Amino acid sequence: MEDTARADDSTLSSVCHDLRQYVAAGLVLSQVADAGEPQNDAPVRLSTIHTLFDQIGLLVNAIGETRPSRTEVHLLEIIDECVQIARATLGLEIDARIAPTATAFGDPVLLRRAVTNVLDNAARAVGENGTIDVLVSDSGDECVIEVTDDGLGFGQTPRGSGQGMSVVASAVFACHGRLELVCGPARGTTIRMVLPSSRVAS
Repeated sequence: MEDTARADDSTLSSVCHDLRQYVAAGLVLSQVADAGEPQNDAPVRLSTIHTLFDQIGLLVNAIGETRPSRTEVHLLEIIDECVQIARATLGLEIDARIAPTATAFGDPVLLRRAVTNVLDNAARAVGENGTIDVLVSDSGDECVIEVTDDGLGFGQTPRGSGQGMSVVASAVFACHGRLELVCGPARGTTIRMVLPSSRVAS
């Protein structure tokens, strides 16, 4: 009974962490543009806010599910959404190269959560002037999502809520994938999420 209660508390805590991120992003996007900013970006902001609400709905609907879904996930759509939201809310230039054929097998809600949290961690690592690169590749047997930043290195950045990488690891493992971390000799970190290809899973 106690183990079940702890698991429920952990799930609720991680979901609340992600909801806070989505709400914070929505607040940033809903702010009136400064005088020096372009005024024609309102349609983009509204579209991104709509996407945020869609993701919040999916996240809330997934609460209470006994096990993650296992389905074909087209990574181009999911990763592009996450990158667009991160660009709009974090104010950073993110270079994304996504293989159009990359199709993994897993839970789309969990994968969105994982990518969102990795991008948030990378943004805190690089600060205002750093760079983030996203690379999604398809080797046939596996799909790989890589997020690389040029920050100070893993463990050297300002702490967030403490949930970020725990959420990422849980999401990737639930999709039967693996999580790899590569730190540069001086600066920079690459988080690599390796997922089973839908072709292999089927």
